[in-house]
Amino acid sequence: MTTLASILFGCIALAPERPGDTAVHEDTLAKPAYVFPLVQIVGANAFIGAFNNHVRRQPYADIDGGTIWRNLSHEWVWDDNNFEVNQIGHPVQGGMYYSFARANGHGYLAGLAYTTLGSLQWEYFMETEPPAFNDLVTTRMGGTMLGEASWRLALALSGESTGESVGWLRRLGAGLVNPVFGADRLLNGSPSRTRQGGSSRLMGLHITNSRVLGKGWTSSKGNADRPSSQVPLASTSLRLVHGDPFEAKKPMDHFSMILGASILRDPVANVSVRGQLWKLDIFDADHSRHILELTQNYDFLNSSIYRISANSLGVEWMSDWKLPAKWRLWGRIQPVFIALGAASTEYYLNVERDYNLGMGAGWKTGFVLRRPGFGMVAAFSDRYWIHTQSGAPGDELVDIHSVELEKELYKGLGIGVSYNVYDRFGHYLNHPNSSIINQEFRGNLTFTL
Repeated sequence: MTTLASILFGCIALAPERPGDTAVHEDTLAKPAYVFPLVQIVGANAFIGAFNNHVRRQPYADIDGGTIWRNLSHEWVWDDNNFEVNQIGHPVQGGMYYSFARANGHGYLAGLAYTTLGSLQWEYFMETEPPAFNDLVTTRMGGTMLGEASWRLALALSGESTGESVGWLRRLGAGLVNPVFGADRLLNGSPSRTRQGGSSRLMGLHITNSRVLGKGWTSSKGNADRPSSQVPLASTSLRLVHGDPFEAKKPMDHFSMILGASILRDPVANVSVRGQLWKLDIFDADHSRHILELTQNYDFLNSSIYRISANSLGVEWMSDWKLPAKWRLWGRIQPVFIALGAASTEYYLNVERDYNLGMGAGWKTGFVLRRPGFGMVAAFSDRYWIHTQSGAPGDELVDIHSVELEKELYKGLGIGVSYNVYDRFGHYLNHPNSSIINQEFRGNLTFTL
């Protein structure tokens, strides 16, 4: 699988070498509203709760004064909902809270605060189940990443961040990318903005359609290598970069995102976002640039072979070199702290859960060597170490590696091959250890805008 590390380097290579300052609009209002976002968040939670209770007939939504009082006096617990609900559903809901704050003129930090308030209200007042620590973390951390990324993309599509005049189709697309943005602009119009310069624009878009060459194969402890019928036959991924990381000024001026899906066999869904919160310029010369940055990451990788999710913070070194004959080289290394991670396991099944939850650490590294009109060579490595705090006691160690070769053919259309490895080792206190390695060779058809 193409991992989060490939987002930045696969797409930043598409950007101009030194983008000049472009007239853009500030995406915050002159006087932010403080009460109205709370009204919107409470109203949205009430609507969702009523829908879950009266339409979906979910027992957890049948709240009253007694359930609220019990939640307020109960200690925090670990939630046992399924992987998709906890690891992507809650971040999507948190993205809605965050977008309400953005629609009322707030930036990243205030948006994070409103997202936290929305999650707290949901955990204490909108469910019969006790408040869950893992839901709070995924809602506020994953929610801010998805909310800010979709808001910035909506700004770019609508032309507000670049000063473009766009048609109805792009405005509709902006509303689909972030429905809160679309509803706000439909009701209130586009607010006036005045800032000049900055890096609030889409830098690159890369679309890949992949097909497994032959069969993938899986090795597991105690078994010989065998072809894996679980490997998806085909997949499509969209990778994009927003803003130049070397020119960014504010939190999330630069972020990268990957969205992936396989639908022909054993559906796969991948969502990964990496955002720059702060940067320090280390060295800038004619032939190289180097920065140190604080980053926030959200990963959701869900397949029949493995499932892993992580909300993490990292400190990253990034370098960009200009080489002879128009070649460019990007390199990065980012050790990360995983505030909350989830990894599938064979040894824990409670209600709907079959995965471990915990904190941990890891890294994200990679490089891309590229020349416009020719192609690129890239290599990436992500590691996740998660120490179980809820689930089967022990540790999960997951590595995801890939090597990609791509040849550009004509006006952004290219072909390529990639070698991808998923390596998981589970060390358990009360169960036998588990080890699995899955490998794939893929043929890729790519299109670059």
